[in-house]
Amino acid sequence: MSATYAQIRNHCASMWEIHRSFLEQAKVSIVGTRYAALMALGAAQDFSMRYGDLEHKLGKPHKTLQNVVGELVSLGLCSMRSDENDRRFRVIALTPRGLEVLGEHVAHVAATLCAPLPAVSNGN
Repeated sequence: MSATYAQIRNHCASMWEIHRSFLEQAKVSIVGTRYAALMALGAAQDFSMRYGDLEHKLGKPHKTLQNVVGELVSLGLCSMRSDENDRRFRVIALTPRGLEVLGEHVAHVAATLCAPLPAVSNGN
């Protein structure tokens, strides 16, 4: 089961809203920051945003986000390019592989939420 771009965007926007207060207030691990970055990019209209906007949205120091984005780029989940309108800014975008990973995540979450609950045994 493959998720559409609209399903991915809607899921990421929902997950961002659900986790926003936690992600903004808590000291989350680098893994959590990677997840938050993917969710923020997945919720963006064209699956991309300026580096500074991502930094502001996640509320992370520049160096931390630089490391996270570098790792996501090395994993092939994101790419970096110069902004077409202003070359001083960098744009972070999901790659086709990043969209695929988010699509798998959306499908997994949908299947998990729609799956029947396991029967509860009364111990007999």
